[in-house]
Amino acid sequence: MNSTRDAADLITALAIASDRFRKAGHGIYRSHDAECGWKQFSNYAGSKQRATCLGFAITLEDDREIDVEVMVASAPDGLIVSGDIMIDVDDEETGQRHQEPLLELPDVLTTTVRDCISTLDAYVEQLTNAAPALVAQALVQRLP
Repeated sequence: MNSTRDAADLITALAIASDRFRKAGHGIYRSHDAECGWKQFSNYAGSKQRATCLGFAITLEDDREIDVEVMVASAPDGLIVSGDIMIDVDDEETGQRHQEPLLELPDVLTTTVRDCISTLDAYVEQLTNAAPALVAQALVQRLP
């Protein structure tokens, strides 16, 4: 995992994933533009565990968000890929808002950049395929 080529391949894969999330988020928005908003995001967390998080958020009419995201994080033995779709939930007892999963993909430790890219691609595919139905369901009934 130390070669310049591996680094370039991973950067390219992250850019492609970001573009796929952009297209998916915008497509959902266009399908429900009177009922929701959307934004794309990419974040870097660089404290103890260096990680990049990519995805998009759909804002529902009641101001709750559905976040569709994938993360690639460094680990001592490789790279960890994770992904999920989360929805804001209002806690009636405390009045606080927190997120609950609509779809959680397992964390996968990859030991090569090729495996990381393959897992990243599969996770983006799963998340972007699942998101439209979950958003439509959230718009019709209050999920979860």
